[in-house]
Amino acid sequence: MLVTVMNVLFRRVLATMERGCSMFDMRPIMADLWRLRRFHVVDLARAAKVPEETIYAMLSYKPVEVASAKKVLACLSAWYQQEYTLETVHVKLLTGETEWTSQTTA
Repeated sequence: MLVTVMNVLFRRVLATMERGCSMFDMRPIMADLWRLRRFHVVDLARAAKVPEETIYAMLSYKPVEVASAKKVLACLSAWYQQEYTLETVHVKLLTGETEWTSQTTA
């Protein structure tokens, strides 16, 4: 049991470092939401009116367009009655030629 907990924590630390954010920023990424909710990608893409590739990119922590990310998170929020926004979920975003990670400035 302890080994499992340590493995989970280790993977979480590595994912946090890979995202380039603070160790104390514990916002979930899309893959965390999928592990928690086990939603169907096809249904989510259809409901959010985005291509399935967008959902798969978000699950793989690859950059997506801001508008698409907002649609997907809004759809998840409506489904599960929980606030999923760019402020509460880490999403890698495309803005023109550059990519950046959604982070609060506070």
